[in-house]
Amino acid sequence: MIKVFGVGDGGIHALAKMRSELDRGVAYFAVNTEATSLTETRATALQLGRTPMYHFGTGGDPEVGKRAAEECTDDLRAAMLGASKVLIAGGFGGGTATGAAAVIADIAQRMGLPAIVVATLPFSFEGQVRAQIAQRGVETLRQLEIASVIIRLDQLTPFVDSQPALNRLYAMADAALAWHVLTQCMA
Repeated sequence: MIKVFGVGDGGIHALAKMRSELDRGVAYFAVNTEATSLTETRATALQLGRTPMYHFGTGGDPEVGKRAAEECTDDLRAAMLGASKVLIAGGFGGGTATGAAAVIADIAQRMGLPAIVVATLPFSFEGQVRAQIAQRGVETLRQLEIASVIIRLDQLTPFVDSQPALNRLYAMADAALAWHVLTQCMA
């Protein structure tokens, strides 16, 4: 069975699209530090971080996301039991996915499972800070030799109107992330 971990808000949003397209042979896990987003998903919820300070999110700090995931290693390992492959999906540029994705993939690899991180990089209009945070996340994946598929969201803009609504752009980002993960399920 393939196990898909949607990490952070972006990964969790993409899970709904994935589930509507492929529900057999795949187990879905919504993983976040922030508790509220976990109550709105049909996937199995996994809250990162043992201490209440994490339960309100990471404040955009990947180190907080990393520490929160490290505190939940046993829970993550238990969720991976019985997997044939682990896919981790999330939007890089904030704290949870950027910090936790590599931790989750590393746990899978130590269990002898193939793991692939599918991550989006922020739109340019989201600013340099988010872009730099995302790039550090990509570098971490490279340093740990974790297989990854990186989606540059700016590549979506030619496919929309010249002044698209933000919610349309983010819906397209969720769909792009979902479809990339689904192709990895079939690989």
